[in-house]
Amino acid sequence: MIENALLVFLIVYTLFIVFFIGTSLACLKGEKTVNNLIEPVSIVIPCKNEAENLPSLIACIRRQDFPAAIEVIFIDDGSDDGSPVIIERARAGSTFPMRLFTNRFDKARLLTSKQQALDLGIRVASHPLIALTDADMTLDKKWLGSLVTSLRPGNDLVFGHTAILPGRSIFSVFQSFQLASLFSIAAVFHYCGIVGSCMGNNLLLRKAAYLECGGHDAIGYSITEDRALLRHFHRCRRKTGIVAPFCPTAYTAAHQSLRLFIQQIRRWARGGFTNGMNLVIAAIVFTVQNAAVVAGAAGCFSYNVRLVALVNFFLTWAFLAISFKKNRSPVTALFFPVYFIFLLIETIVLLPGALFKRGIVWKGNRV
Repeated sequence: MIENALLVFLIVYTLFIVFFIGTSLACLKGEKTVNNLIEPVSIVIPCKNEAENLPSLIACIRRQDFPAAIEVIFIDDGSDDGSPVIIERARAGSTFPMRLFTNRFDKARLLTSKQQALDLGIRVASHPLIALTDADMTLDKKWLGSLVTSLRPGNDLVFGHTAILPGRSIFSVFQSFQLASLFSIAAVFHYCGIVGSCMGNNLLLRKAAYLECGGHDAIGYSITEDRALLRHFHRCRRKTGIVAPFCPTAYTAAHQSLRLFIQQIRRWARGGFTNGMNLVIAAIVFTVQNAAVVAGAAGCFSYNVRLVALVNFFLTWAFLAISFKKNRSPVTALFFPVYFIFLLIETIVLLPGALFKRGIVWKGNRV
């Protein structure tokens, strides 16, 4: 009875992964930017203790190949490392407006400090379009232009592709592969009309739509504010999109510390399990498929179950290979078998802890 149910489940998984492969192949053709109207943009950047990263980020913004007016709004979220001083110095020689505000955390609002910082930055912005990024990012010179030209008429939010450049260590390669996989899933979910995920370090929205939807106060507390924002726009029946072509335009560094990596995975997992069921269902389905592959390799279950599970393994690999090529991901899909082992360990060791109501620590803050 259990084997029959598992076989049916695996066949359904096969149908879905084949559909995702077909969707990815179809999107390889004709994907291009769609908006020729370039509007002024306010870039909102919350920061806390980013003195080491701010000079590089500001240099990236100055190099942006963008013809319209921009302003940069920094929201200091309680820095004690001199970050505001670096911003003030950069303002003196800036060719575009650069403004600095201080976020005053209000416990009564029942939002994270970062949510409040983002909300403040968006509300004080002067321009109709708001680009969001983080202070520790490296931005391609076409980053801002790609976001704006991908915002279709009638759309109110568009998100781009963030990548980790793999280093020499297997740990950094694993992180790069994992993020590339997550963005592959985010893209195909978008094309299939499923609310997936995005990253708030590479995102553009219309200020008017944000205010009409009630901002972060209407969203409520979330430790994955980017995913919550995307989901809230969908609930408010606002159209969203992705950058086309969906190539990396923003880069973040791999974690050098295993502790920070574990904190990030726990935060992503907790956020996925508290912001709608779409990602929860996807995670459960993928976990059961992975368990079936391992059990099959150990000789468990019937030949048919083992065969379908193995076929699904290679179909998943094919989906990632096609998506990585389409998205120009910085890591090769050939690493999938090695990544699969890491993923199993990660699932067993890390994710169960994200389901319990323990506090999540992120960048020194309990969220």
